[in-house]
Amino acid sequence: MSSRPFRVLIVADDRKILRKLSRFLRVFGYHVDPVADGQQALSVYETHPPDFLIVDGDSLAMDYCRQLLSKNREGHTYTFLMLRDVKAEGLTEALIAGVDDFLAKPLVCGELLARLRSGARVLEYERRMRQQSPIDHTCGLLSRSAFETRVASELAQSQTDAVSCVLIDLDFFANVNRSRGYRFGNEVLRSVAAQLKSMGEECKYLSSFGAGRFAALLHDSSDAQAIAWAETVREAIADLEIRVGQETISLTASLGVAGMMQETTDAGELIRRADEAARMAKASGRNCVARCGQFDGETREWEDLA
Repeated sequence: MSSRPFRVLIVADDRKILRKLSRFLRVFGYHVDPVADGQQALSVYETHPPDFLIVDGDSLAMDYCRQLLSKNREGHTYTFLMLRDVKAEGLTEALIAGVDDFLAKPLVCGELLARLRSGARVLEYERRMRQQSPIDHTCGLLSRSAFETRVASELAQSQTDAVSCVLIDLDFFANVNRSRGYRFGNEVLRSVAAQLKSMGEECKYLSSFGAGRFAALLHDSSDAQAIAWAETVREAIADLEIRVGQETISLTASLGVAGMMQETTDAGELIRRADEAARMAKASGRNCVARCGQFDGETREWEDLA
């Protein structure tokens, strides 16, 4: 199952229900956001997308439910609708809106816990299917698993050719999601992906790793050529003005470059080395390019000093 606590957004105007569910679910390790206002729920959903959404259908209009369920985010939110009087026409409307399950009021906590566990299995299945998909649906680029497969194939066929991996990590991208919401963040990712696609024929494969990180495989590229390409990408991202709605945003990226090691077909190791170089670029103040092994001398000096 998930390695982090599931986030549950509860929306109800009955504050006693909010207190009761919050106390109960936190005992079982859930992260709970109790909200008494529909408009505030939209804001919370935008900035902190939940895994589970529990909505009091007796207090929240179905229009708000539709707005919550139509939010654009990566992954699925498993939604429960609480109702005291269950009618067939109401259930049909809720199912069409995207509700996954129903909870009868007054709530039975044991039943809720069982249904949450059932929903968690659905979320885990959906997450695995998303990971196995060859395409990242937010950006339209290769998913990480598909990228690793193609890199491994490329390494196996390119023992005598120069192959380089470039890891592109958008600086402070998490702040964009937190301050402006995931819908805004996804538009930023799509704009950066479009820029990367236009960066020439040197790049054979492009991938979105999620969380503001991209990877590129360069074929027939020496270390110097890969660094030059990465520097061109860095400048292009820094010059990019991304307009979302009425707002324009600029950002930078830290890039790590790793060349192919002799006699290796380990795609994971090549990507790991590019990721390590990107971390060194961030440690160097961000908005720069670093090559794997570039600062090994400094590491030895520090070890000698220690």
